[in-house]
Amino acid sequence: MLDFKSSTAKVIKDKEIKNNNENAFKESFCLFQMEITKTGKRNKRNAQDCCDEIGKKYNASISARIVQHCLQHGLAGDSPLKQGPKGAFVLMILKFSP
Repeated sequence: MLDFKSSTAKVIKDKEIKNNNENAFKESFCLFQMEITKTGKRNKRNAQDCCDEIGKKYNASISARIVQHCLQHGLAGDSPLKQGPKGAFVLMILKFSP
């Protein structure tokens, strides 16, 4: 059982980890975006290299695939996408269930 002091410390630590991961993602996104806009292929780095570099800096794991997806679809800074089908899927299941 957690007491008030330890539960408050856990909440603060969780927020710090979340902020750290958000900052790491933002920086890796910006770095990869700058790499994409470079002309010529000589010094370009791929998404995985950018994510690895920032991951070491922030001690976080960042998925290169998510960075590429967000850049491709212009989703940087947006809330995470809602998972699953659009619409009232649960109501449809309830309506057609026996």
